[in-house]
Amino acid sequence: MDVICKRWGAKASIKVSLLALLVNLVVCGIFALLSLAPGKWGEFYGYEDEIVAQAVNSSLNSTFGGAWYVVFGSALAFIVSSIVNAFLNVSIAKIFSKSGKSRGFGEFAGRSYVSTMIAQLVDNLLFATVVSKFFFGWTWTQVVVCSCIGA
Repeated sequence: MDVICKRWGAKASIKVSLLALLVNLVVCGIFALLSLAPGKWGEFYGYEDEIVAQAVNSSLNSTFGGAWYVVFGSALAFIVSSIVNAFLNVSIAKIFSKSGKSRGFGEFAGRSYVSTMIAQLVDNLLFATVVSKFFFGWTWTQVVVCSCIGA
């Protein structure tokens, strides 16, 4: 994203992120359909206890099918943080560049690190709030601490 921002600007970076999000959601849809296919996964046959084998099979179906709130939280966090990263990257470049020209790799690396770090914090906070706080019952302390550590 940072390289795209440098060469083509924030709008191009956001468009690539939207395309990536679309591809991701299509793959999630394919996995959800896969989890609905009848039959047993290979791991099912590794257990002699029928109850454990069914639990493993069900767990794999849930893993591949995902939960809608995880996909939603992830998609929301990804696209918002992509937008934040793109606009921050371009804004920082405008502030520190002389007459719109880049000062070299150091300036590019600096703006990339700062914009990515802030965008990652936004991503973590959004995901943790939407998924972990509202669906897993995390406290705000857990949301903030885990988001900061993750960023």
